This record gives sequence, C-alpha cells and structure tokens, in this order.
Amino acid sequence: RQITGSPMTKPFSPLMVSADTAGTICLLTVGGVLDSSTYLKLRDTVIKAALDEPRAVLIDVNELDVPASSAWSVFTSARWHVSTWPDVPIVLVCSHPGRRRTIARNGVTHYVPVHATLNAALAAVSGSVRARRRACTELPAALASLRKAREFVAEWLGDWSHEELIPVATVVVNVFVENVLQQIGRAHV
Repeated sequence: RQITGSPMTKPFSPLMVSADTAGTICLLTVGGVLDSSTYLKLRDTVIKAALDEPRAVLIDVNELDVPASSAWSVFTSARWHVSTWPDVPIVLVCSHPGRRRTIARNGVTHYVPVHATLNAALAAVSGSVRARRRACTELPAALASLRKAREFVAEWLGDWSHEELIPVATVVVNVFVENVLQQIGRAHV
C-alpha cells in the first residue's frame, strides 16, 4: 500500500497528530498528552479527517499519554459527530493490551473498535463494503428550479432502485429549494 504523509498540527504542541493515507484510508498517528486542554483539539482533528470522506479513519494511539482514562471518550465523541454524515468508521490501533482493556472498560469500543496492529485494523476496514451514492446538480435562482429539483431527485432514486422514496424525497427537496429561493428573494430586497 502506498502511504503518503502530511502534518496536521503545529510543532511544539503538547498533542501531535500526523496524517498519512493508505489508498482511501486516512491514518492518524497521535502523540503527546490527551487531557482537558487537548481533548477538543484531538476530537476536531479526527472529525475533520472524517469529513474528507476517506473509507475509514484509523488512529494509532500507541504514543498517546492519557492520564485520565475517561479522556478516551474523545474517540466516541468524534464518532458520534460523524455517525450520520459522512458515516466514516473510526478505528483505533493500540499494541498495548492493558491500554486496549482500559479503552474497552471506558465504553469506547461499543462505537470505535480497537485493534492491536495496523494490519489488523486495515483488514477489518477492508472487509467492510459501504456503498455511497451521490448526485449533484446546479439550479438557477428561479421558480423553475422547484420542478427541476424534484425531477432530478426522482430520476436518481429511480436509477438507484429506490422508487419508494421518491414521494417523500421530492417533498423534502421541494421545501429546501423553496426555502433557498425565499432567502435569496429576501437578500435582494
């Protein structure tokens, strides 16, 4: 696997995070201290990595110092933030058996699996198949966009064999587009 890297945080930080990629998987290596002063920084870094929509975010925590075991919940929090969208799995890599037990004891593994090696984590996420379907279009700021948006949604849901969703989805997209058109109209007044 090809791995490329780039730093994600400033040097001299009590918390260091470096980012690499293995194909479509994001690999974060975390070092330093995880405490109340670095918790949000780490959570936001993990969320940001997931928002780039890799197949998964794998986090090596072998060099992470966690004085209060409850701070391991940072990974549960990050997973919660991305669980609906973009629904990217977050997986921990930790070679220390005692640390893995601590992570599990704090409930993190209910939402974020932990593996002893990078290869085991890669194998776990490589075995899962997650299909994502997206379609996008640009619509003019005109009433005709209401019809175009409904037709667009209906066409793609039909192509994806989800005709049963067309009635509800077209109502939702109609409300969204109508709201945007109303906001645009107010902006020009």
